[in-house]
Amino acid sequence: MSFKERLEELKAAHKAGLMDENAFQNAKQKLFNELKTGVVESDGEWAETPDGSVDDREGEVVQDSFESLLSGQSPVPDAGSPVTDAGDMNFKGRLEQIKVAHRMGLMDEATFQKAKQRLFTELKTGVVKPDAVPKPPPASAPPRKSGPIRSSAKPVSGRPSKRATTRVRQSPGRRTQPVVWALLGILLVGVCIVGLVYLGRRPSSGKTVIPVAIPEPARQRAPAPQAMGLTDGEAQGLQRSAASRLGVTVTLQDSLKDGGLGPQMEVIPAGKFMMGANAEEDGKPDEKAHRVALKAFAISRYPIQFHEYERFANDQGLPAPNDQGWGRGQRPVINVSWLEAERYAAWLSDQTGLRYRLPTEAQWEYAARAGTTTAFYFGSELSTEQANFDGRRTLSRGMPGQFRGQTFPVGQFPGNAWGLFDVHGNVWEWTCSVYLADYAGEEQRCAAQSDGRSRVVRGGGWSSERADVRSAARFSLNAEQQLSVVGFRVVREFPPR
Repeated sequence: MSFKERLEELKAAHKAGLMDENAFQNAKQKLFNELKTGVVESDGEWAETPDGSVDDREGEVVQDSFESLLSGQSPVPDAGSPVTDAGDMNFKGRLEQIKVAHRMGLMDEATFQKAKQRLFTELKTGVVKPDAVPKPPPASAPPRKSGPIRSSAKPVSGRPSKRATTRVRQSPGRRTQPVVWALLGILLVGVCIVGLVYLGRRPSSGKTVIPVAIPEPARQRAPAPQAMGLTDGEAQGLQRSAASRLGVTVTLQDSLKDGGLGPQMEVIPAGKFMMGANAEEDGKPDEKAHRVALKAFAISRYPIQFHEYERFANDQGLPAPNDQGWGRGQRPVINVSWLEAERYAAWLSDQTGLRYRLPTEAQWEYAARAGTTTAFYFGSELSTEQANFDGRRTLSRGMPGQFRGQTFPVGQFPGNAWGLFDVHGNVWEWTCSVYLADYAGEEQRCAAQSDGRSRVVRGGGWSSERADVRSAARFSLNAEQQLSVVGFRVVREFPPR
C-alpha cells in the first residue's frame, strides 16, 4: 500500500471516531518516518510541517469545490492541495465503496456527506473517470444513508417510512359498495367457522410449536430450535460420526504448554453446501451462489475472547488490545488486525502441537449456516433478541429492534445446530481468504502474510444493520486495520486419515 493510500486510511479512521487525536497524530508521525526511510512508497507531493504532520487543507478545498459545483461553476482545486488517487476505479465504484463504509458504521454521517462531496468534486475536475454523469444531490435534500443492500420502501430512520405506512387513496371509480363488502364479510366468517370445525376433528400430529425465548445471560445453552435446515438431533448425529472417524470428541479443548486450555472447538463434519445469497434474499453482486465441498474441521465455539487473547499477549510481551471501555473477560476481543489474529493462531499451534489458523471464507459460511439456506440461521428475518446488531431498521417484514452500541459477552444469544454462537452480529470476523468479487476459488484458500490484497470479514458486528449480518454478507478490510467492530475465530485442521 502506498503512502497516499495509508494516509487516507488513517484519515478515514480518525474521522469515523475509530482513533482519538493523539493516536491519529502518532500514526501520521510514524507514517512520515516510514516515508523518509523508504519503508513506504512515495506517490506525490505532500506538504509536511516541521513536526512531521500533514498540512491538511483538504476539507476546506472540498467544501468550496462542491458548493461551486452545485452553483454551476467549474471548481479548480489548489495546485498544492492533496487529491485522492482514484487509480483505475471509476465514479460508480468509488461511490459504492463510500456507501458500504457508511453502512458498516466505519464513517459517521458527516464524514459520509463530506466524502460524497469530495467525490463529486473529483468527477467535475476529471480526477475520477465518469461512467454515466450523475446528478449531484440537491443542496436542500436531507442526507440519505445508503449501503451495499438496496431494498424497496426502506425506512431512513428508526421509524417506518411514510411511503411504507401511508394509506393509498383509491379513485372513485374503483370504490366498492358497502353492500358488497358486507356480503364478503359474511362469507369470510362462514369459511372460518367451517375451517375451525374441520381442524377440531383432525387428529393431533403430536408436534408442539416451541417459541424462541429472549436470550438469558448464560454462556452454555443448547442451541435454539429453527425451522429450516438440520435439526439439532441431525446436526449432532453428523458431528458424532465425524468426531468418531477423527478420533476426537465433538466439543474439544486442547491443552497448552503453559498449563492452560485453548478455546472450545466444535467439530464440523465434511459436506457440500450452496455458498452465497439465495434467490429470495436481497443479496449483493459479490454474493453469487455456487456449490462448495469441504473436508471436516473444527472451529471455535465463540469468537476469541479477551481473556483468551490476553494469555497469548502476556506470553509474547505484547500490549493488550483496547476494549473501548466496554469490558474484557468473556467479551470478544476487538481492535485486532488480521496479522495479529494470524499470530495468535500460530501461537496456539505452537502451544498445542496442532494446526490452528483462521477459517477460510467458505469454512466460515458453511459453519454459520449449519445446513440452512435462508438469509440467517434463524430464517429470513432476524431480531435483536437473537443477535447483537443495529436493529433499528428492518429488511422487509421484521419489526424494528434495539441498538446496544457495543459488544456483548459471547454466548448470550441462541446458537446454531452445530453449537456455534454469535455467528450473526456482535463482531465481524476475520477469515484467512483474500477478497475477490467473483470468489474465483479464493474462498477456499488462505492468503500468505505477504499478500497485499484485502481480506474478507464475515458475520457483521454490533453496529451493522440486518442486511450486513446475513450468512452470505461479506466485506473486505486491509490486513493491518484494527477496528472496534472486528474480532475473529480460529479453525483447527485435522490430518488426512
